[in-house]
Amino acid sequence: MTQTKKGRRKQLPSRVFGSQRSSLKTYGVITIACVVVSVVFHFVTTGLSKVSDLSQQMLNQAAASAIDDKIQELTDR
Repeated sequence: MTQTKKGRRKQLPSRVFGSQRSSLKTYGVITIACVVVSVVFHFVTTGLSKVSDLSQQMLNQAAASAIDDKIQELTDR
């Protein structure tokens, strides 16, 4: 199986370009994956922050309600 120099020259750039394209595709996929992970992480931390704020608010309301109930109980005597 013999190939001419012209045949090799025609095949070589396509191989090089193909490998560059696949490595660019790999970098693109990795970049998109990193962006997705960072966005998900942002939403999770924001959500946890909101849940924490909500639980703190509920705890404060429960404490205020317990104090009010105790005051009401003591004044009813």
